[in-house]
Amino acid sequence: MATMTQEETAPAVRRIQLARQTLVFALLLMLLVVAFTVSLCVGRFSVPAGRALELIWQGISDPSRELTAIDERIVLLVRAPRVVLAALAGAGLAISGAGLQGVFRNPLVSPDILGISHVQPLAARWRSCSASGDFR
Repeated sequence: MATMTQEETAPAVRRIQLARQTLVFALLLMLLVVAFTVSLCVGRFSVPAGRALELIWQGISDPSRELTAIDERIVLLVRAPRVVLAALAGAGLAISGAGLQGVFRNPLVSPDILGISHVQPLAARWRSCSASGDFR
């Protein structure tokens, strides 16, 4: 029985790794869609999932139409912008974390290395002052 060399098994191993990565990416993407849909539906005023997705589709296809029903206003004016903003904020944090890991070549890198976390109180104070107009 002939054994396979490392050069012969490398493409097969690479295909298996690619298939796993594709599967994980697809599952995470489906989880994002489910979380997006649940976030649109759950709240003080619940909206059925089918209706929420229908409203999103109508909002994309005809953005100039007038919103008359209360569920249209809740989904399109309140919940959808929040969900999209939360997804963008999460993506931004992921990209900045991956950037720090890449720069320092350390998977356990912390924002403290560059002093990023020490600027946060200053930014919070600046934001609160600029919102109130009080720069004391």
